[in-house]
Amino acid sequence: METNHPYEHYYASVRPFLKSKYEEFRMYGINEVSIEDIWLCLIKKKWKKPKESTHLYEVAADIISLTSSQYMTYKTVQAYRSISSEDLEEVLKK
Repeated sequence: METNHPYEHYYASVRPFLKSKYEEFRMYGINEVSIEDIWLCLIKKKWKKPKESTHLYEVAADIISLTSSQYMTYKTVQAYRSISSEDLEEVLKK
């Protein structure tokens, strides 16, 4: 799990919301998902620039409002970033 993020102290409190979002994504057929992946998606996308005075209800609302397409876009970008330049050159040659 990500550390040193200003919203990290909310994690235990919003875990039920994260679990609910996890179950929603599983229902949509997104099987390669975890609660930690959802949390990291939020940290790296929605909360890239955290507000200083964020309340618990705002963090919960962000979790609830995360869509499956936002999550899948995040995962796709992460996958592309993990491809080495040698692998990318090999794919582009074909």
